[in-house]
Amino acid sequence: MAVKIRTKIEKKKRNGYYRIAISPKPTILNMICVFESLLEQMKEEMPFSLVAHVAATSVGNYIEIQVENDSLVTEALKESVIQYKKDQLEYFLQSGISVQAFMNSVRKLTHLLGRMMIKENHYLIREWSFDNGFFKFHTLPYTPVLEEVLLLIDGPNMLSRAYYGTKSKPLKTSTGVPTHGVHRFIERLFRYMRNIQPRPTHVVVLWDSDRESTFRRERYSEYKANRKPKPEDLEIQFTLIKELLDDMNIPQYTVKTFEADDAIHTFAKRWVNEKSAPCYIVSNDKDLFQLINTKTKIIGKWKDEEEVLGIREFTDQYGIEPSYWIDVKGLVGDPSDNLPGCPGVGETKVYDIIRTFGRLEDVLASIDAISESSQFKRYAKPLREGKEEALLTKELATLVDVVELYDKDLSEIKLTISKEGMIRGFERLEFNSFLERMNR
Repeated sequence: MAVKIRTKIEKKKRNGYYRIAISPKPTILNMICVFESLLEQMKEEMPFSLVAHVAATSVGNYIEIQVENDSLVTEALKESVIQYKKDQLEYFLQSGISVQAFMNSVRKLTHLLGRMMIKENHYLIREWSFDNGFFKFHTLPYTPVLEEVLLLIDGPNMLSRAYYGTKSKPLKTSTGVPTHGVHRFIERLFRYMRNIQPRPTHVVVLWDSDRESTFRRERYSEYKANRKPKPEDLEIQFTLIKELLDDMNIPQYTVKTFEADDAIHTFAKRWVNEKSAPCYIVSNDKDLFQLINTKTKIIGKWKDEEEVLGIREFTDQYGIEPSYWIDVKGLVGDPSDNLPGCPGVGETKVYDIIRTFGRLEDVLASIDAISESSQFKRYAKPLREGKEEALLTKELATLVDVVELYDKDLSEIKLTISKEGMIRGFERLEFNSFLERMNR
């Protein structure tokens, strides 16, 4: 989508004075837009006005143009192009001519600049000067800077969704090894790498450490204690997908005592702080909502359709800032993680409570005020009785830094897929459809 750039032209209508500010090292497109803005202003001048004076200021990068309305004596328009090369343009911007002739001359200049940009593939002006009517431009080829984009994959979440989403149509190798979850995982990985724009330049898949040995289980023995063991054919595919990702040279990490969410939090935080660049997280886990910010978005399916949830979409939907999500969890709990929250406080009013009183700690400090509130008084007793459980739930729901991952250079997660390894992995798993696509 093209964006028209407008340039402010200082003008004093009373005496026909124009002052144009030009950057020391503009792009050719910006230079063209400067002149087009000038033409838009000058077309209001009387048809018999005279461009009496064109000069550069001694201070700053300004071109000054003086138009007079009381003279009909003009010079003939001279040939303006003095020199034109691949990386250099010298152009005579004549004064002493009518406004109409001057405008035609400026249009010719913008045409020549456009030719440099399109035909010669030169987009940057290394330097320019204006002296005694001569404009001199020295241009450079434009080498676009590839915007870096990080894609973080919640491995357990994505594989489990892929497994259960294709369970009715199981895929196996000729020796009976189940692969349908792995196949869907790779399909989705390719789709994200293709459809996210700009395309991801860095990719990491993060995995949970053993559930029994996480620091959260040590802190609260009932944490995720209600989870059933993985089906055997799913457990097999966890091993298969990790082997395939190794073949493909896609970075993946598992850190002892930590969960994938903590590793995602660490990489997302580092990426935004060190790169200030876009980060996308693929997961249905709402715990990751706390990571959403101006640079970080989450891709997941929480309703009927998969959606990309950024800070605007989140605040429109929930009416709170993403960082308050851990306070929501503290109050309502999380049955899937076996976190109690504050019994008696549900999602119906939790967002109103937080919008009114703030953080969980502030809510608990406001119980007396809540008990006197007609809107919230029914929650005063549950809050008093469930205070410790709520604080514990918030603590366990809060994602933490994985110190070990700060030793990783971000260049280590740059996307450099091994075609040979990918073919080897696809052949081992008998992913013939993928192999056919590679050969097209």
